[in-house]
Amino acid sequence: DNLSVFNISSFDEDNDTTKNIYNWYKNDNPIAVLNMPFEGESNGTFTKDYSSYNNSGVVNGPIWNSSGGYDNKGAYVFLGTGSDDIQIQDRTPLNITGSQLTLMAWVYTRTTSSTQQIIGRAAGTGATQRQYGLYITSTGALGFDTRTSSGTVDTNKGSLTANVWTHVAGTYDGENMEWNINGAQTGTNASQTGNIVSQLSNVTIGRFPTGVSRFNGTIDEVMILNRTLSAQQILLIYRNQTNTIHSSLTNNGENWTAQVFPIDNESTGDGVNATLLV
Repeated sequence: DNLSVFNISSFDEDNDTTKNIYNWYKNDNPIAVLNMPFEGESNGTFTKDYSSYNNSGVVNGPIWNSSGGYDNKGAYVFLGTGSDDIQIQDRTPLNITGSQLTLMAWVYTRTTSSTQQIIGRAAGTGATQRQYGLYITSTGALGFDTRTSSGTVDTNKGSLTANVWTHVAGTYDGENMEWNINGAQTGTNASQTGNIVSQLSNVTIGRFPTGVSRFNGTIDEVMILNRTLSAQQILLIYRNQTNTIHSSLTNNGENWTAQVFPIDNESTGDGVNATLLV
């Protein structure tokens, strides 16, 4: 069965609308290395990471819209010019070197006729300088790249539409790369194998790390996981059921913990843990 946690009640002394951010742990290990909803403690210079790794971002130009985003709870607007980006400093948890990876975000692009980076970790444009990335191509497809011990695979699948909110995800499991748009698998590639190769570089949101491929639109709910989420789990996230872990990710004997943070547009409440034994 699926695992779910439910909030009975929340209180905000200013009567602001609240939202719960869920950070999941499997056997005491967080499955997300970056969990950035762009809400709560976000502003024009800083945005909070709700994973346990504190990979918070430095905001360089994007405009925080407290009522923006796919759920109107907060998001960053990128103008597609200059050096607009969000930088997450190079830290060990972001240097994913295993055989599992998931990149996800909600995006609202103003155009599908130019290449636009959503998430990227690279030291340069060369194939041996990149580790992983998710982007929109100049034909409106979803691009996804990984570099492993077998080489770099950089290709695209599916199609995005301008001026609508779209959930995008790319996953890798050591044997296959998969593309997912709005909760539906839109393509696979079985030519990539092996472990992801170590790379020393920042994570950049909103443009390629070298300054090209600037995003023109709004980005929300960015996540990086060192786990391969199933298509069923990605569908739950697309449906905003982040309080649930699909049975395809669980096995008997595992301990799963949901750390729940109540937030409004100004602050974050104390996290509360709920533990479930499979």
